[in-house]
Amino acid sequence: MPPKRKAAKPKASSRVKKTKETPEKADSEAMVAAGAPKIKGLASEPVSSAASSPENPESIFDRFNDKEERDGLAITLSGIAELCSTLDLDVESDLRAMVLVWKLGSREKPGEISRNEFVTGMAKLGCNTLAQLKALKPALDTGFMETETFRDFYRFCFTFNLEGTLKTIERDVVMALLPMVIGERSTFTARFVEFLPTSGTTRISADQWNSFFEFSQVVDDSFSQYDEDAAWPVLIDEFVEWCQKKS
Repeated sequence: MPPKRKAAKPKASSRVKKTKETPEKADSEAMVAAGAPKIKGLASEPVSSAASSPENPESIFDRFNDKEERDGLAITLSGIAELCSTLDLDVESDLRAMVLVWKLGSREKPGEISRNEFVTGMAKLGCNTLAQLKALKPALDTGFMETETFRDFYRFCFTFNLEGTLKTIERDVVMALLPMVIGERSTFTARFVEFLPTSGTTRISADQWNSFFEFSQVVDDSFSQYDEDAAWPVLIDEFVEWCQKKS
């Protein structure tokens, strides 16, 4: 996940209210001292299975959601970073962190995951715990994606990195994001990143972002398949002209 967005303030840690020790708790502690397994969530009254479960999608969401700026309604960038750190994924350099957010279903708003998205996403992934989620890491490699699947992920990467109500992304952000996302699926990436500062374009639109991938799929290094009369964005036309002048 790119370092473009300003990280939210760290979430305040939850406080556990101390309660008076009950006989049941004393008995439990005595069992632990005697070598019996310690049972989490011990209570004097019956509780639901969801509440007694040590970990489930709802409790995981509650652990990482943003209680300060989003009133616990979504996991924002700081929570996503914390979640990924728990899974040993580096959000700054490991694209699998972005793939995870995509697979969890982040769609409603850029840069966050809602409760419904997270719970539904976990169900689709067949995961109930962080350990199960961590076990999926090898499957998050984009190298396993077919072209159509990767196209959907590639487009998601743009929308996820939008800020507020803006429909475009800063050029410098795209220059950092594009090589990480598209990888070896384009032979033009390095040249395109070199070209962008010379283009006069300061912000990149979704059409320009998406068109670069499509261009990379149908045009080879010789530009023999390039049709200047096709409906490419002007930025792509300027890029081809720039490359031809350099060659």
